[in-house]
Amino acid sequence: IKVKASALNYRDVEIARGSYHTKFALPLVPLSDGVGEVVAVGAEVSRFKIGDRVCGTFWQRWVAGGFVMAEASYQRGGPIDGMLSEYALLDEQAAVLAPAHLSDIEAATLACAGV
Repeated sequence: IKVKASALNYRDVEIARGSYHTKFALPLVPLSDGVGEVVAVGAEVSRFKIGDRVCGTFWQRWVAGGFVMAEASYQRGGPIDGMLSEYALLDEQAAVLAPAHLSDIEAATLACAGV
């Protein structure tokens, strides 16, 4: 996606300060929350099309079920790269359509901080 807005939350600040309970390997693109426009899709992608506005999700592989299904090694903004970039590569299971009634700035806060 072409990132349109990203949001800073307390987790991101702790990671940058080195006070988060987990240390991540560097270099690391920070920020877990963001929104952008789909500019390309893979051959197998069926949920999104070019031009869709999407939010990345925080837990990349947790799409349903109890919290024990969430894999800590797939958190955006640490340990995997976050949304503070011009472009971000998202798995189609790690994105949702951004609510149309929210601006990019508002929608950018949904992944971790808003939810």
